[in-house]
Amino acid sequence: DDFSRVVVYQNPFSTGQPAVRIMGVDSKRTTPVSASSLGGTNTPPEGIFFVGSSPWVVDTVASRVLGYQPFEQWPAETASFSPPAVAVLGQLDFVSYESNQGNPQPSNSTLSAPVGAAFNGTDLFLVDSGNQRVLDFPVSGGTFSAAAHVLGQTDFTYNAPNLIQGSEVYLFSTSANLNNASVVLPGGGVAIDTTSNPPHLYIADAGNNRVLG
Repeated sequence: DDFSRVVVYQNPFSTGQPAVRIMGVDSKRTTPVSASSLGGTNTPPEGIFFVGSSPWVVDTVASRVLGYQPFEQWPAETASFSPPAVAVLGQLDFVSYESNQGNPQPSNSTLSAPVGAAFNGTDLFLVDSGNQRVLDFPVSGGTFSAAAHVLGQTDFTYNAPNLIQGSEVYLFSTSANLNNASVVLPGGGVAIDTTSNPPHLYIADAGNNRVLG
């Protein structure tokens, strides 16, 4: 939600029920981001998906995706108000947050303002909006390796919108701020149609006002 957190509810659901846990609130952190924090001022996380029973959250402003233990394995709230992440995608550690890990160009393991995500059981398709692309991350043993494929660019080191021909993707990006660092805010989304054979991937190409299949 807009308080830069993920709120967890349990079945059975009812109107006005309280949450059982909150993710993303780290009152003790001494760095701009941590394993227990999410988002920034007016820049909440933009996506969530599951690998088995493990939740993953797309932490847009920190240019990373965080993976957590299954809910039943979380430490007690008295020990850790928000559960800490146990895996990170897009950064080298839990306290880094720079777009593309501070490098001038992206790679197959860096992110810039990721937003939408869809997981099909073997691959994660992630909208990397600041780099104007969608990345395909294969999963192995519950964790993700470097991206194997890129959509919207001709190689992993490029990030311009629409290339030269104007035939690729253009995902929104505007200036924001996290601890005086320049970041981008995203547009776009991704979904998998599993009812078709083979399944089809759809990308919301926000800046070009279209959906690509």
